[in-house]
Amino acid sequence: MTIMKATFCPRTQSVLSLNHDSELYGHDAEHFNPGRFLDADGKLKSSIEDTRDEGHFSYGFGKRICVGRHVANNSLFIHIAYLLWAFNIVAEVDSNGKPELPDPLQCIEGLTIRPVPFHCNITPRSKDVAEVITQAKVERIGEGS
Repeated sequence: MTIMKATFCPRTQSVLSLNHDSELYGHDAEHFNPGRFLDADGKLKSSIEDTRDEGHFSYGFGKRICVGRHVANNSLFIHIAYLLWAFNIVAEVDSNGKPELPDPLQCIEGLTIRPVPFHCNITPRSKDVAEVITQAKVERIGEGS
């Protein structure tokens, strides 16, 4: 249980709604729209107050904001960049040739929220990808591992 500004928040209360606040993110806050964070010139809008320039509440806010958020953001960036460098990730298509995309509003809740499973095809971007990955593995953990 938490009491914040005289408001009782039950232990099971989800904070997901903080990142879907239509007053902050607009009428389409429930939809994926990276453009909401850009101004008319395509530059980043100023950040939401108390989020230390994060622009969202995923790491908390104010004095209790996550101290490891920079490590988390940088780790995510490196891993996603590596995956996008190495692989083509394409949704499977139905019998009419249309991509079978998952509902972006469906998720699996738990310690972290994650998307529902979906089918996709993941293929190397080039024939050199496997060699580069194998070489990196050998350098990191040794031959024959």
